[in-house]
Amino acid sequence: MHSQRDGVGDDLHPGFLAFRVLDEFHDHHRADPADYSSSFLNLAFGVDLLDTSKLVRWLVAATLIAVFAWVNIRGAKAVGDSSKVFAAMVFTPFIIMIVLAAVKWAANPVPFWQPLTPPDTGLMGAFGLGLFIVMYNYLGWDGVSTILEEIRNPLKVIPKAMLIAVPLVILAYLLPVVAGLSAGVDYARWGDSVNFPELARAIGGRWLGIWVALGGMFCAMGLFNAMILSNSRLPFVFAADRYLPSRYVQRHPKYGTPYRAVILSAVIYALLVVGPFETLAVTTVLLYGVSLILQFVALIVLRVKAPDMPRPFRIPGGLLGVIVVALLPVSIIVLAVRGTVLEEGATFLMLAGLLLASAPVAFVVLSALFKRGQADTLSHELTSGSHD
Repeated sequence: MHSQRDGVGDDLHPGFLAFRVLDEFHDHHRADPADYSSSFLNLAFGVDLLDTSKLVRWLVAATLIAVFAWVNIRGAKAVGDSSKVFAAMVFTPFIIMIVLAAVKWAANPVPFWQPLTPPDTGLMGAFGLGLFIVMYNYLGWDGVSTILEEIRNPLKVIPKAMLIAVPLVILAYLLPVVAGLSAGVDYARWGDSVNFPELARAIGGRWLGIWVALGGMFCAMGLFNAMILSNSRLPFVFAADRYLPSRYVQRHPKYGTPYRAVILSAVIYALLVVGPFETLAVTTVLLYGVSLILQFVALIVLRVKAPDMPRPFRIPGGLLGVIVVALLPVSIIVLAVRGTVLEEGATFLMLAGLLLASAPVAFVVLSALFKRGQADTLSHELTSGSHD
């Protein structure tokens, strides 16, 4: 992505990027802020209004979206600073939950890993459906690329952030789930009437459940904050290349951020909040999987057509190494789709298929309305000094 450095992100550092990546893929962080707000109100005050009223729930979610859109309008540094605060609020109660669960399990060890699959579910079907959720949790590693020009020294910062984030992501998945499995709560109720605040209450009491719910609220907020940061740069670049109206290129007079693109992203998020989590998860994974496949195809094509192009990040092993790196995730995507089709049937593909089919239609419509045969504004020349 090519964009002009606006100065708002010059102070970004590995701590922000590590939390952004960690925050983006932790499974219990994938709930929207309203989910944890509901758990917090239930546990702390016995209020279930967010569960019983869809309108109130949407209004709360829309309000939170507006607040964090404003944070993003203030710039990438504001997002990074707030993420550090959210990180401290998130990790503390979950660490306590994990420690208490470990102490209880040591005193009364039980085979919490049994049964391996749900009743009437084959290993392949369970694995395929579970793989979809895992893939959903791990979406977005490439999202950092949209803000490269707002990061000081990205060639040094990003690898360091990844080295910090990867082990943290693994632990952040594994330890809370193991702690929850050892809590003695029927796993079949997870995601229905039980979530991590309820599991924390079963482990440490009501106080810990409230604390985890509060931490989950901050975590979901941090996730959404970072998602707006990376995703809002996409309509900004589309507009710069004349596929959207030019007004989305405009920057805020004070903060220098693409504020109209941020607002457009926030409006889209507010519309998506209406959909159920399961539908959004499966659809997002499928759409994202297709986009990843296109990225890997582009990676291979670039290596063939421009083998000597300067590459700050270069996959070793020549063309064979690139093909192997591309085929591994593509195989996982295909396996996940096959397993889910076997378990759930092909009906879940309908919405994703319609959305995929809408892409070429949108391209034709936007080209006719805004592009109108004009040359690309952005340069993607395969010349010395270019980056792939």
